[in-house]
Amino acid sequence: MSLSAKRESLARIHGRYQRAGRPHKTRILDEFCATCGYHRKAALRLLNRPLRTVPPKRPGPQLIYDPALVLPVLKAVWLASDQLCSKLLQAPLPEWLEHHERRCPKLLGKNS
Repeated sequence: MSLSAKRESLARIHGRYQRAGRPHKTRILDEFCATCGYHRKAALRLLNRPLRTVPPKRPGPQLIYDPALVLPVLKAVWLASDQLCSKLLQAPLPEWLEHHERRCPKLLGKNS
């Protein structure tokens, strides 16, 4: 069973499980474990916690640039530098960008 199918099944069963009495909860839990392949304890944890309605926020800092504009330039500089790793590319990058801006239009940042 795919992960999306398991989530749909959990969404369908969750409300019914929360409203059910003890004998019905046992049958619902058995049915959920059989259809989704969850271990009983894992299924209990899923059914007893509140359903997540909003997808989780993406970790990390917010993007301050448009990847569609920056990545082609960065790739060109990276290829011209014989594919240096990011740590070694960081030092000569300002010089490479000056050279690149002479040949191509300037990059527009968020604040520009």
